[in-house]
Amino acid sequence: MSKVFLRSLLFTGLCAFTLSLAQPAQAIVILSNLPAAGSNTGTALGLDINGNVRIKAVGLTVGVNDLSFTSMSGLFSNRDNVVRSVTGGIFSDVGGDPGGQLVAFNPASVAAGAVAVQETLTAVSAFTLMAGTSYWFVLEGPAVANGLIWNRLAANFPPTPSAEVSYDGYRFSIDGGTNWSVSGLYNGVEIEASRIVDLPEPGTLALFGLGLLGLGIAGRRARA
Repeated sequence: MSKVFLRSLLFTGLCAFTLSLAQPAQAIVILSNLPAAGSNTGTALGLDINGNVRIKAVGLTVGVNDLSFTSMSGLFSNRDNVVRSVTGGIFSDVGGDPGGQLVAFNPASVAAGAVAVQETLTAVSAFTLMAGTSYWFVLEGPAVANGLIWNRLAANFPPTPSAEVSYDGYRFSIDGGTNWSVSGLYNGVEIEASRIVDLPEPGTLALFGLGLLGLGIAGRRARA
């Protein structure tokens, strides 16, 4: 076996190894009670005719590994004759309730007259869910009186967590998040994230390649 062939083989293997590590992690469902049938009722979001600002949140605690947030989906209805937007974001945990916003969601539009349709929200920027940390996924509605609803499930059962997280329940506020109460109304939700894989630094990969090359050449000489 020639030195040129050996070097080529080792270099090709190293490139394949590096590319395999660099592949993006697959998004997985970390908390969900979907797909399931939605009911005709749920949690109203945004301003109501009495001036209340209604907000709903679902919480989870990340396990031993960091996760990269991908998206949050929910079942929504819109009783108005105009499109309404669902907003919100990921919030910190303060004493078991939502605290401050850590990252905002891009608004999701709910069509006029929509009934229990699934819409997906993404973050305005990349966000890492840190291991051992609790988060609240908060949904809000328009700042005008509206008929936007985050539907509960017909069977009203809580979401199931994956092995990567634990489920912390729902919270509801009617004063824009100043005060929160525990809610037993289980809105349709699905949260996805991807596992974070630590890649070797470029210098480490270079040393790895040189080591393999040296071992290959040494082995050839020893057999000569």
